Amino acid sequence: MIDPLLLQELEAPASSFRLYAIEKVIQEPASTEIIDFLVKRKEIETDPECQVMLEHAITILSEHLIGKTSEKEATQDEFLERFKNSDNHEKIRLLGSLKPVQIKNFSTGISSLVSSETEVGVNVAILRTFRMVFPIDCLKTIIPFLASESLALRTAVLEILILKAPENLRRDLPKLLLHSDLRIRSLAIIGLSKIDFEEALHHLAILLDSEQPDSIIAALQNSVFFPFERIKPMVLRTLALVNDKNLLLRIGILLENNPDPDIPFRLWELLSTAPEEKKQILQMVLQNCCKNIEKAKILGDSFPEYFERLRAWIYKRRIVAWIREIVFAIDSESPTSIKADILIKEKLDEPLARETFEEALQWRISEKAKDLFRKSLKDYERAVAKEKVKEKEKEKEKEKEKEKEKEKEKEKPKENKVEEAKETEKAISSEEQPEQSEPPVEINPEAFFSLSNTERAKKFTAWSKSVNPSKLVILRKVLSDKETPNDLLAIALRTARRLGCSEFAKVARLHFQAKDQQLVHSVIEYLGEYDFDWIFPYLGTFLRSHNARIKGAAIRILNSKDKQQALSSIKAMLTSKDTDSRQTALACLIYFDFIVIRNILIEFLKKCESIEQFDLALFFFQSNPDPENLFSLFSLEKHCTAKMNLDAAKKVFEARKENFEFLKKTQQISTTTWEKSEESLLNRSKEFEERSKIAPAPYSVKVLSKESAANDFRKYILQVLPEYFNYVKSFVLEHSKVFGTVGLTILAIYLFSLIPGKQTPEGRPIGEQVLAVTQYITGEVKEANKDSINLKGEDGKTYIFSPKPGVFFKKIATGTKMKITYAPFRISEEGHIRAQCLDAQTP
Repeated sequence: MIDPLLLQELEAPASSFRLYAIEKVIQEPASTEIIDFLVKRKEIETDPECQVMLEHAITILSEHLIGKTSEKEATQDEFLERFKNSDNHEKIRLLGSLKPVQIKNFSTGISSLVSSETEVGVNVAILRTFRMVFPIDCLKTIIPFLASESLALRTAVLEILILKAPENLRRDLPKLLLHSDLRIRSLAIIGLSKIDFEEALHHLAILLDSEQPDSIIAALQNSVFFPFERIKPMVLRTLALVNDKNLLLRIGILLENNPDPDIPFRLWELLSTAPEEKKQILQMVLQNCCKNIEKAKILGDSFPEYFERLRAWIYKRRIVAWIREIVFAIDSESPTSIKADILIKEKLDEPLARETFEEALQWRISEKAKDLFRKSLKDYERAVAKEKVKEKEKEKEKEKEKEKEKEKEKEKPKENKVEEAKETEKAISSEEQPEQSEPPVEINPEAFFSLSNTERAKKFTAWSKSVNPSKLVILRKVLSDKETPNDLLAIALRTARRLGCSEFAKVARLHFQAKDQQLVHSVIEYLGEYDFDWIFPYLGTFLRSHNARIKGAAIRILNSKDKQQALSSIKAMLTSKDTDSRQTALACLIYFDFIVIRNILIEFLKKCESIEQFDLALFFFQSNPDPENLFSLFSLEKHCTAKMNLDAAKKVFEARKENFEFLKKTQQISTTTWEKSEESLLNRSKEFEERSKIAPAPYSVKVLSKESAANDFRKYILQVLPEYFNYVKSFVLEHSKVFGTVGLTILAIYLFSLIPGKQTPEGRPIGEQVLAVTQYITGEVKEANKDSINLKGEDGKTYIFSPKPGVFFKKIATGTKMKITYAPFRISEEGHIRAQCLDAQTP
């Protein structure tokens, strides 16, 4: 059976991926199935180089399948003579028929073979065939091919140079690492790993951190060239950020094929916050990882104990996550905090929950939350003590009843004993029968509306999650009534969201700019669930709100749909000078997978001056034990010590030791002693410090990110300026009086283009707004209503425009040509560009 992932690569949009897939196919066992697939693929292949490579693959696999041995006895001279006198197809067939021993023996004649060959496809086949045995003294004959227009030839040469003489690539690495073709770029990373392993890891991380699936696939293909232990954290981070099924499966295969006791713990953390479709894939990967850990015997005979610890940890993690939610509710004074004591009381019946609440008293969380936990634990102890007293009293009462019964038994006539036994048997029988559940009580709308608003709010809160017609009638009337007060509207929207009623999006839109913060919060939560595309452009406004709950809701919604944008927002909040903004950001971190925010938290902790906020941030490391935490906390501890912040250093040391003890107990790390762990961390730290003292190499991420950013900015300007000048030209003709102003605008844009933009270390511009820059498009209306316009642009792309807040589109006929000024904010999974319409005209 053909590997389904390999089949996907053979049909990938990028030709470089198809070329690489064909190379891998040649190394697969020959079968009729795979040859038939390649033949069909060749019929529809449009890229000339891929066609040649497909022919090469079909020839070689066919030779392997039928076991041809016609060239078995040929000498090197005989082979070379026959090769020179053959046509291109026969040359490729001859190369495919060579046995491994012949390839090794004939390698000395490669130089003359390559230098005399003029056909690119044949030269590619020669280099592929003799790649592993290519003589080092013949490399000078193929280096000029690096300038070839043929992508296949360039990649073939690169692979040989990486294998035989990676140092020869050093000078060209900066150019290759920025190459537009991902296959060239990924090969350059492999070459760099032979020269500067740590820097190669940084470049691999950039690919894995990309929002482009092709970049991530290229990185995953490269992963086999790196130790799994070193790439594991960055691969898990990518797994946390992506939702694409194909990428999830690819990453899953990598994790399954590298049995590691730590992986199931990390997978469950991601699984607990994943959307449903992703959750199903992660569950499958987690199960396969556990099976492979057991098969690989990396834990010896202790796998059953390990698995039990994993199950107990998973259960406890659920409780920890629940407690974190309660802490956030208490600190933000949300409606949930009002009944937090009730929720805690219900949870305390579970022994592990009580143990976790007691542990939480040692966590670095707010005193407000700790006070509630202490009170709840004391109330529970009192209740248990009272219950024990009551039980003792009941037991005494039972003893007295038994004594009375015995006395009565002596006095009863014997003939009544049989009848009494029958009655008792009947009673026991009826008690064992299951109780018939009562049908759901229908809510009377008239009775509901006769209640006060306060009573209505209580009724909404008490409703179960089941939906029935009477509930919908009540919700529709409450939400459509202009006289409904804001607080009741907020509760009604929360109830509708809880019940899964998606029909109130238009009503919710009307209130998203309300002055009542509680109502705005409910609107954001509701629209984030049922009308994300509409609310998305305004999330940036909510993120700048002074209300912690509104900021939290915006972050949570953004993180569920666009994790990269959510991360950018949380970084901005954590680096803000405003204390409340940082406090809100720390509270909102509960919505993120820890592996995604670990480095962000370390950077925050290094600069944090607030003791309270330092403790809150460190709490995430305490409640998320992870092998990678050890080095992160070790580095932070050294930083605090160097800054003479000894109290902070002590706290970090304690958190690190807690992590180590837990990881050792659960067998997530192989180091068994604290001393060995310290030695390992110290050595890693010294290596890091030594590297930081050396000036960055020309091929480093630090240097290349600046060059990449400058190139991207120039390309953007070159794309935007022609369109802008056309717009300016028409504007000048219509408004000649303001020509001087327009001239100054053009001059300002030109001067601005000479100034490099602020960049992240990865070379990507730092986004500060959710909305993108204003753009223009002309096209034909395919569908329109008052809430959206579906337009097919002249560039062939589909655009879906939303109106400004509080504005509705007029009726527009299908087929109308329109010129629309817009601000794009998202590309949907179907490739449609979603944007806010700023202006619309018929050209």
